[in-house]
Amino acid sequence: DTFGVNTRPHNEYLQYALFLGIPGLAMYLTAMGSLLVRLLRRFRNLSPMCVIMACTVLTYCASAFVGNSMYYTTIYYVAILAMLVDECAYTYPETPETAVR
Repeated sequence: DTFGVNTRPHNEYLQYALFLGIPGLAMYLTAMGSLLVRLLRRFRNLSPMCVIMACTVLTYCASAFVGNSMYYTTIYYVAILAMLVDECAYTYPETPETAVR
């Protein structure tokens, strides 16, 4: 930002393509897509915390179409994304309540 002039793209995905290149953007979108597929496969067995974190990540990804990331919000997104990946990889033991589903 020089004298109020914004030199960054208006879209976070365009910003990734510009700074990381097309392969970097493709790897980011592939990782996000594979996380989405893993979440959808385990949809019935997701914990409430996992659903909340997934909604938070989905909201951030949707807002990335109309805005770019700021240094003070990106760290929260990355932290929640890391917790979501960890929570998604965890397999809860079978209980009578989850067996009914």
